[in-house]
Amino acid sequence: MQLLVASAGGHLTQLRRLRPWLDSADAVALWVTYDSSQGRALQRDHEVVFGHGPSTRNVRAAVHNHRLATQLLDSRNCDRVVSTGAGIAVPFLVEAARRGLDAVYVESATRTHGPSLSGRILEHVPGVACYSQWPWHRRRWGAGLCVFDVFSPQPAASSRHDERQILVTLGTHRGYGFRRLVDQVMRLVKPTDRVVWQTGPTPAPGHIGHQVGPLGPAEFARLVERSDVIIGHAGIGTALTAMERGKLPILVPRRRAHGEHVDDHQVSLARFLDDRRLALGREVEALTEADFDTAAHHEIVRATGSLPLTR
Repeated sequence: MQLLVASAGGHLTQLRRLRPWLDSADAVALWVTYDSSQGRALQRDHEVVFGHGPSTRNVRAAVHNHRLATQLLDSRNCDRVVSTGAGIAVPFLVEAARRGLDAVYVESATRTHGPSLSGRILEHVPGVACYSQWPWHRRRWGAGLCVFDVFSPQPAASSRHDERQILVTLGTHRGYGFRRLVDQVMRLVKPTDRVVWQTGPTPAPGHIGHQVGPLGPAEFARLVERSDVIIGHAGIGTALTAMERGKLPILVPRRRAHGEHVDDHQVSLARFLDDRRLALGREVEALTEADFDTAAHHEIVRATGSLPLTR
């Protein structure tokens, strides 16, 4: 059996997408993630144990997750632990390596220039195999498949509706709001636009319109599919879900200086995907109404066939 460990959100999304290349998709696995709408949806088809979060730079959560890792590895016949982060990866992989098990860490694709704090810790742990999704050429890191390698852009086959369906999604990371993006989009939308807001922990004005709460992956994917324009923070989960549904997302990075995240890693991801024409990467103040039309008139297609883990 293998343990598949990831925080909720983009980290879990990546682990699910990369699993066919990390190991046989039908291998027996126990998933460890957080108790969230995404985690509960995973529970319908897989065995899931809920860890302790949020774990981002949270020492208390790390202690609890190490205790959980010890319990699971003592009670289950596990020979492999794989994680895509974030903080929950460290206690599980450290314990797996200590026991001489196969321990694999795949850094998030948001980390385009170097590892996260979790990655910087794990690269010094003997027995943990570390892979990046971008070619950093950093000691002890192998270059693996990037979750975005299977996508390419093209003009939309047909024009979208005159009455634009716009989805604004800001992620679910507790403790970090993104009110600047809410305010900018509200300045740009037309009266004829139909806007759905998923603001998560971001405080929103009462007159904002149609809001939705936390959604499971299938519900969120259906909402994306019905929309002409996807505007979101530059998170992996938002980007992947939009691309898989054929949408060119508008990705706006959170900024540490505004208290919107722990660092500025979303800036690099938005720029890389913009350079590859897989997204429109925009800073809040640079976002324009013309970007909405550009996004609505382009689509993303997915390559067929399989890709290897390493390249």
